[in-house]
Amino acid sequence: MKINKIAAVLFTLVISASLLFSLAGCKEVQTTTVTNATTKTTTQTTTVTDISTVTETTTETVSGQPATRTIVDDAGRTVVIPTTINKVLCCGPVECILTYMLAPEKLGGWCFLPNSTEGADYFDTQYANLPVVGGWYGKSTGNYETFISLEPDLILASDAATVEERQNKFGSIPVVSINVFDTYDTMPESILKMGELLGVEEHAQNLVDYYTEAVNYVTSVMADIAEGDKVTVYYAEGDGGLSTDPSGSQHTELIDFCGGSNVAVVEDQTGYGMTSVSMEQILLWNPDIIIIGRAADATLYNQILSDPIWANLQAVQDGRVYLRPNNPFSWFDGPAGMNEIVGIYWMIQTLYPEQCADLDLKTKVQEFYLDFYHYTLTDADYDALMANTINTA
Repeated sequence: MKINKIAAVLFTLVISASLLFSLAGCKEVQTTTVTNATTKTTTQTTTVTDISTVTETTTETVSGQPATRTIVDDAGRTVVIPTTINKVLCCGPVECILTYMLAPEKLGGWCFLPNSTEGADYFDTQYANLPVVGGWYGKSTGNYETFISLEPDLILASDAATVEERQNKFGSIPVVSINVFDTYDTMPESILKMGELLGVEEHAQNLVDYYTEAVNYVTSVMADIAEGDKVTVYYAEGDGGLSTDPSGSQHTELIDFCGGSNVAVVEDQTGYGMTSVSMEQILLWNPDIIIIGRAADATLYNQILSDPIWANLQAVQDGRVYLRPNNPFSWFDGPAGMNEIVGIYWMIQTLYPEQCADLDLKTKVQEFYLDFYHYTLTDADYDALMANTINTA
């Protein structure tokens, strides 16, 4: 019995010593705080987009992947955003359309209902059925509560001047200012920046490649056209086609970019654009081509072709009056943005059909719609899309 007691005491001492040794070893391990069993808080050096490096506290997943990252947006603001972005809402249509083009599965809602033609919506159902949330652009004022109720991971805003106002209203939802469109020359930079932000760099590069190919084609065509041989164009907007925008305006940049000569010598209205002009002035300009665009009545095409006053114009006499292709987004302004990239091919062929005899426009359009509008454009779809938009002279 005495031996058994001694053995029991020795056993207890051994176990206690083992426990003390284990606890002493634990003191060398860094303590972490685990949140919801999936995240931990650490202090680390994080690289910030825009070639800046800061030391910050980040939330890190158990796999070591940061749950957030810090960027510097186009308004110069330092913004902490989720590393993985699943849902995006946009304050304006330009950033909204580009988000759809690059990462449709991340778009949480449309700023406006995309255009459609009877029998063809140019959208798969999953995208056509996204909610319309509005936004802050042109004459539109969005609703903050609507945006917040959809619980986006990120909100994009192209207007740097109002981004702080948006952030104050959206609270903890990060708002990122991103300059999605200045001129055609800055398109690649904007596309690649958006691709990096949304984590779709490869697809963004594909869009830049398509754009670059289109630009190179325009350059090759224009190499043989003298300044004095440029086709003159009137962009007919608004009620009765009696509004327009001049050369140099963002609203008519596609004409300039593709080597057309915009006849409008008018004041460049900032923002929404559109300067009213008289019929007498249009007659004096006497353009080679008329393109019907923003806010024009749907019947204006037939009206121009049948009106005896418009009939005095060279463009009408030659049958060179065109509606801009407009589905699901305009190829020419309304809004001015990456949706105009496919319009580059259409515009150069419309201006200079003889010089573009080698261009297979249908193939280029179908390629663009498949890759960036995520829709298989059938021949019937193409015919409906291009009705009254291609050269009939």
